[in-house]
Amino acid sequence: MEKRKITRRDFLRVSSAAAAGAALLGACGTTPTPQVIEKVVEKEVTKIVAGTPQIVKETVVVAGTPQIIEKTVVVTQVSRPPEVVWTSWATDTFGMFRCEEQAALFEKKHPDIVVQIRNIGGSGYLESLLTGLAAGAGPDVFRICPDANPLKFWADGQLEQLDPWFEKQKDSYFWTDDIRKDVVDVCRFANKLYLMPMVDGMDCALAINKTLFKEAGLEPPTWPYKSKDYMDKWSYPQYLEVAKALTKTKSDGTPIQFGTQAELTYWLRAPIYSKSRLFWMSRDGNEFLGTKPDIVDAIQWHADVRLQHHAAPTPEQTTGGAFDYTQGRLAMEWSGTFQLCYGQKNVGDRFDWDVAPLPYWPGADPDNPEGAFHDFCFWCFNHNSKVKDATWTFYHWLCGPEGQRVEAELAWGYPLYRSLNPPVYGKRIPQGKNVQLSLDLYEAASTTGSNWYPWFVNPNAMKAWDEILSPALDEVLVGTKTAKDAMAGVASQMDKSFKEGMQWMAEHAK
Repeated sequence: MEKRKITRRDFLRVSSAAAAGAALLGACGTTPTPQVIEKVVEKEVTKIVAGTPQIVKETVVVAGTPQIIEKTVVVTQVSRPPEVVWTSWATDTFGMFRCEEQAALFEKKHPDIVVQIRNIGGSGYLESLLTGLAAGAGPDVFRICPDANPLKFWADGQLEQLDPWFEKQKDSYFWTDDIRKDVVDVCRFANKLYLMPMVDGMDCALAINKTLFKEAGLEPPTWPYKSKDYMDKWSYPQYLEVAKALTKTKSDGTPIQFGTQAELTYWLRAPIYSKSRLFWMSRDGNEFLGTKPDIVDAIQWHADVRLQHHAAPTPEQTTGGAFDYTQGRLAMEWSGTFQLCYGQKNVGDRFDWDVAPLPYWPGADPDNPEGAFHDFCFWCFNHNSKVKDATWTFYHWLCGPEGQRVEAELAWGYPLYRSLNPPVYGKRIPQGKNVQLSLDLYEAASTTGSNWYPWFVNPNAMKAWDEILSPALDEVLVGTKTAKDAMAGVASQMDKSFKEGMQWMAEHAK
């Protein structure tokens, strides 16, 4: 079975068992349990608080006679400022650097509050988080993604309702035109706000190796959406021809490099592959749409890039990471614009790296790019925080333009604030990289209606993907089943899971 790629989310997924406290790392098959890494940034901070001058009386003996004298003293006391515990799974050097820079900027502005960073990597993050929250404790501010089923955190009363806090802070960025409120409102449950988006992921792009394009005499597809070059040169059939041209083998058939890879992952939604622009769940959350002819055809077409055209490596050929994008032997990887951030770290100067737009199906609307959607994780305010005022101060800052500035400069994600648009976004990215792609996608996503967020419609969306749909797609990718047979084979199971999820919604939305 094909091993799933690790992206910026780390693909943390929660099954029904995880809702009770167990956690799964988003990988497929019997891979070894990842090492749990905990990185804690502890700070011992004290503050000397000056008291009001006081006159005290003291009895002394002078020449054998007791006398009362008065003297003025200033009483001081040592206090500890409130500490806000902040956690995510960013334990790698690059991730911790980002968090530490944010914490330092916050504390410079708010020296009376200490931010303790306690990050846990690997599968231990979600397990530790759920255990702490179930005990009525846990970190004050924490990160989750759609994989973790935000609706469960909401139903368990672990998320602080944010509207009252914003109401009290009338000078907040929340009340300005700077914030993309249409994106924020996606995070509402029962018309109430419990989550704030992190920077937008825009996980809908190709990471490309421009060096391999140059060696093959091909033009890299770095054109803007809506441009004539994009519409003339970058349909799915044209993408396939480029992938085939960039695939090379030795005379004995041993592969040298591949043009692309074949993956069908949940965040690369069906509109990317589907001529009908349908997701695999209906918008009301009740019905599985994976048997629709256009979706079936698109899934099979994608699998055939490997099965028939041999332009993508097989699972066996990817063993040991030989054809990972970062190794320089893969020309195009299904990825996201966040590669602008990680390209410097993961690729460096081994080859000329960049990001490129996804192809489109012939006949598509040029004003409605394929697969353009908002995709983000969330910062959560723990309802059981013991230092709520301090937590709100940090949370409000972190989710705002000042907190997102570091991530925007690094192009780790696209900011939700218009004031952070270029030249702030991508400020730390080397010149010549396709930073414009994120802008195109971000603006396009606002016009496609794709701000519909399926994970908030049906709590079983991720569970159905993990347990039912993903294994069926794996069978298509390795050729043991056709897309038509695989989708028909799981339709009833998917519908059942969706209906159970909608029943849960009906019960908890009362």
